[in-house]
Amino acid sequence: EPARAMLDVLAAAGAPRVTAVHAAAEETGLAAAAFDLVVLADALQWVDPTRGAREAARLLAPAGVLAVVTPRLADTPFLAALTERIAAANFKARPAAPPVGLLFSVAGLGAPETEGFDDEEELGPERLDAVLRSLSYVGPALGEGALAALLADARALASVHGGAVWRRELTLAWAR
Repeated sequence: EPARAMLDVLAAAGAPRVTAVHAAAEETGLAAAAFDLVVLADALQWVDPTRGAREAARLLAPAGVLAVVTPRLADTPFLAALTERIAAANFKARPAAPPVGLLFSVAGLGAPETEGFDDEEELGPERLDAVLRSLSYVGPALGEGALAALLADARALASVHGGAVWRRELTLAWAR
């Protein structure tokens, strides 16, 4: 994890059996061929796919697995309106789908197997704020004024659309 603040959250959670590494995915500094599994979960959009793929291939032990989880917000009236508002606040908010195929190809693994999952959570006002603050292209990316305005808009949109339902379509792609 390259963001010190995210590592601090992990440390505060007291996650057992997790060794936090302060590094970018493209250059971890970890031992070569030492891992049975390399996972990028909702992070590929922040990784240089060519350099990240080379590093993943370097880290994997023989017969190791590269797994990538990519989320996509579902097409609901609430989320469509919220996505539009987020894009207005930050033009870099998810401009394109992450290059999953390129990552696997450069890693020398070929086309991955994929499986889809749905995730849904009804969010009260405080939880809605927390989820939005946790998004790298919202919480850390916006100044306090813009963030406060976005949070207020999100609550108003939830009211207009009968509540805030955070619905995501998750895709797991993996290959050996």
